[in-house]
Amino acid sequence: RSSLLKAASEIPVVQIDQRMDAVNLSWVGVDDDYAMQLIVDRLVEQGHESVAFFGSELTDSSADDRFGMFQKHVAKAGVRTKEEWTMLGTHSLEWGSRAAKRLLDAGDLPQAVVCTSDLIALGAMNAFHSAGLSIPDQIAVSGFDDTPFAELATPKLTTIRQPTLEMAMEAWHILSGAAKASAVPVRMSLAPSLVRRESL
Repeated sequence: RSSLLKAASEIPVVQIDQRMDAVNLSWVGVDDDYAMQLIVDRLVEQGHESVAFFGSELTDSSADDRFGMFQKHVAKAGVRTKEEWTMLGTHSLEWGSRAAKRLLDAGDLPQAVVCTSDLIALGAMNAFHSAGLSIPDQIAVSGFDDTPFAELATPKLTTIRQPTLEMAMEAWHILSGAAKASAVPVRMSLAPSLVRRESL
């Protein structure tokens, strides 16, 4: 925090994606509330009534927001989830696979899994495939980020696409105006989109 504030006192600073709420600096990121609403709406649309959550440890703003918004929207939609179905680790293939295996070992499967990155989702899908489960017929999976691997997966991964170009452009616009005496910190969340493919 202190190093960020020192840098901001010397040059214009815009936080992108993750943010530190304890410092009064501009921020541009994805609207995680809307992202989770899109995913939960898709769950309901596909008839899923129970869902697990695979994410990263709640050590940054993105992880915290996505988990909180997930809980908010499943409760609002009446989609069932349980504490035992919440798996928090790292944004990696290995963690997605481990989380899926924990779910499988417990023997109590939800109808779907919401993942907070494509890497977690792809790792989970691999473990479900290895266990002989059909996706999305026996368990549906969604990702977050829309990496190039999402469309190469089998089945192709339904995921959230972040407006990365727009985020960069808005950050540049904020930086361009930062020298003005009237410039004040700006907080801007941009709407993502849901890429509907085959896994959910």
